[in-house]
Amino acid sequence: MTRKLLLVCLGVGVLFAPSLAQVTIRPKPVNAVRVLCAANVAASAAADTTENVLLTCPLAANTLGTNGTLRVWMLWAYTNGANNKTFRVRLGGASGTQFLNVSATTTATASILVMIANRNAANAQIGWTTAQAGGLGTSASAVTTGTVDTAADSSVVISCQKATAGDTCTLERALIEVVVP
Repeated sequence: MTRKLLLVCLGVGVLFAPSLAQVTIRPKPVNAVRVLCAANVAASAAADTTENVLLTCPLAANTLGTNGTLRVWMLWAYTNGANNKTFRVRLGGASGTQFLNVSATTTATASILVMIANRNAANAQIGWTTAQAGGLGTSASAVTTGTVDTAADSSVVISCQKATAGDTCTLERALIEVVVP
């Protein structure tokens, strides 16, 4: 009878061996998707007109490598009225590069996808135009570029700013994934 040992080593991969004397290392998968942050509890903006950070997701150094992608999925609920509610996604902290800066008025909900990719370097990003919600389709605006050094610790920030303090703006759900080719 043959028995196999299964050893899991963090950062190395999975080891399969009939005995400790015969160890084969299979490298961890390169093509991988993992959840960086998930928030399913509602976060609401304060009753003011300043930019309110509703989620900060830490991004450890070198998480993206040189060609990794961040996928930021958001579900928003807000006052259905004529005043702007502006949703933002930034890479590099609360004052970082904006990869989403879109306003909603006479609707009540929005589901938005933002993708930010390192472009063959840890400090060169590309993403969809900041002024277009959804992340898919066509636009007359240029793509967004960034120079955030993802070889150092950073963060992804999701925020909302209202034109009128009495309106509401709630991040109902957010999912931030890392895709590494």
